[in-house]
Amino acid sequence: MAIPFLGVVAVVVAGGGAVKTIDALDDMSTAKRINSEAQRLADSATERRENKRKYTENRLENLGRKKLEIMTGSIKDFIDTMEQIRNLPPLPNSIGLDELRDFSTNSREFLDMKKASFNASELASGGLGAVGGGALTAIAAYGGVMTFGAASTGTAIAGLTGAAATNATLAWLGGGSIAAGGAGIAGGTAVLGGLVAAPALVITGLFLGAKADKALSDAKANREKANLYNQQITNMCTAMDAIGDRADQIRKHLVALDNKLIAATDEVKNIIRYAGTNGDNYSPTDRDKLAIAVSSAGLVKKMIDVSMMTEKGALTDESLKMLNYTKAKLQELGA
Repeated sequence: MAIPFLGVVAVVVAGGGAVKTIDALDDMSTAKRINSEAQRLADSATERRENKRKYTENRLENLGRKKLEIMTGSIKDFIDTMEQIRNLPPLPNSIGLDELRDFSTNSREFLDMKKASFNASELASGGLGAVGGGALTAIAAYGGVMTFGAASTGTAIAGLTGAAATNATLAWLGGGSIAAGGAGIAGGTAVLGGLVAAPALVITGLFLGAKADKALSDAKANREKANLYNQQITNMCTAMDAIGDRADQIRKHLVALDNKLIAATDEVKNIIRYAGTNGDNYSPTDRDKLAIAVSSAGLVKKMIDVSMMTEKGALTDESLKMLNYTKAKLQELGA
């Protein structure tokens, strides 16, 4: 029996509709798979960033804690020891820092060191464990901020403690309090967190009733966004590794300098024990030992003061130069 022409058309149309339906289902399935893969990649990148951020913050906090420990420990001991000496003799110019060639307990360098040590002691008066992580990060990243900076109220930041010190530091880094026209604590937080702020990423889901071809197109766009996001996170993690490495290098050199300072200060204490506190009685050998102690303290202070990062979160050339300078001086001082 012949099939009517209209019946043939109906079958063909129906068959074409079935094919389109199958294609649409395939597209939706592909879209869902691509979206899931994009989301997994984005989630993995976010987790990687967070782990790296915490690790980097820990490295910075370790450096900040070491700086405070030295300023309240060996630097203070050096200051107390040197202040016992009357008629401090001229020190040999061949050893140590040119800036301390005319060193005396009334010199600007010594008084600045004494002030910094006092302010650090004030900050750590509740114990190093009580100093906030934000404050320690700031000390590591920006050198003398905590010892020489002042809060927007005019109070020395180092005279504050705990959360007050952290908040004052963040406000200082943000350009002052909001009332004073600065960006306030939020601005400071943005400065410190600039390198670890997550780039924006929005992965759109599939909506019920959405056209299959549109869903597939959106999913492919999501995949591109996820790949870009992953690359941004990779670059960010590389930058954080560089920051953490620089912090570790500075801390390593500080430890070596601190050991040298402790030993040199002990030598000065021995001089005081056998030769007294009148510098006029000190031999050339005694003066060489004094010069080594002064040079060691000066190097420690310069290393503590150097800013490791700019306000935009980039590593400074000054910190790298200081590291290289310190290596040479440690060799010169026999460390």
